[in-house]
Amino acid sequence: MPEGDTLHKLALAVRPRLVGQPVEHLRLRERGEIAIVRGHPVEHVEAVGKNLLVLIDRRWTLRVHLGLRGKWRAYDASAGWEAPARSATAVLGVPSTVLAFFRSARHELHPYRDQRLEQELRRLGPDLLAPTLDLELVVARARAPGYRDLAVTDLLLDQRVAAGIGNVYRSELLFLAGLHPWAPVRELSDETLRTLFERARELMGSNLGPGPRVTVGALRGQRRRPETSRTWVYRREGLPCLRCRAPIRRSIEGRQARSTYWCPRCQPAEARGRPPVRPEK
Repeated sequence: MPEGDTLHKLALAVRPRLVGQPVEHLRLRERGEIAIVRGHPVEHVEAVGKNLLVLIDRRWTLRVHLGLRGKWRAYDASAGWEAPARSATAVLGVPSTVLAFFRSARHELHPYRDQRLEQELRRLGPDLLAPTLDLELVVARARAPGYRDLAVTDLLLDQRVAAGIGNVYRSELLFLAGLHPWAPVRELSDETLRTLFERARELMGSNLGPGPRVTVGALRGQRRRPETSRTWVYRREGLPCLRCRAPIRRSIEGRQARSTYWCPRCQPAEARGRPPVRPEK
């Protein structure tokens, strides 16, 4: 599932393959071929939360949001595709590389410094994988009156508080904190909130390299045995908890009706607002 680390990993991977090269073609499913950008160089590629932004000649910005099921592939320009080209929702080609997106939720070409796009991006909370992170600002956003009665599981998905957390990390973070998913935000201390988002930054940052996403043993000072599951609770419904052996549960609740995974023994309903604890090494 695409999360903030997915987009930052994508930006790191394709930036050296795209920047400085002229656009040969850009196709968006709803608009077809966009000829106006042809021949103009790619100037910059960056991720902002769950958005990929490709700046073309300081005239246009290609914005892609993968949504829940989107995927991307970067192909050598002379190579064949693994997936049918007709299934792509957006395709950007330069002389050396073709960057293709499949099932992306949004794929739009905006004028440079487009007011609507900039307003959307300004509404996002701090990017958890930005070079610097103001945790106090994140906590302040989480303390806004509208979040007081919100369940912490929904708070973590709200991109206006902090940008980048998706379904995988929210379940993993709540397990690592020993927090019940439906603990209301008002019952959590500032220390708990601060540690949740600090740990989110650490977990996502540890997954920017090659290979699959791993959260078990990904924090500083932890070790991971090769045979261990890659995640603590995510997609482990019915399997024994890696700490206490109780069966992991899954529930579809909350504002976005997304799956939350948790351990009923490590994250009991009364575990609300206690300081997060690191799992056993």
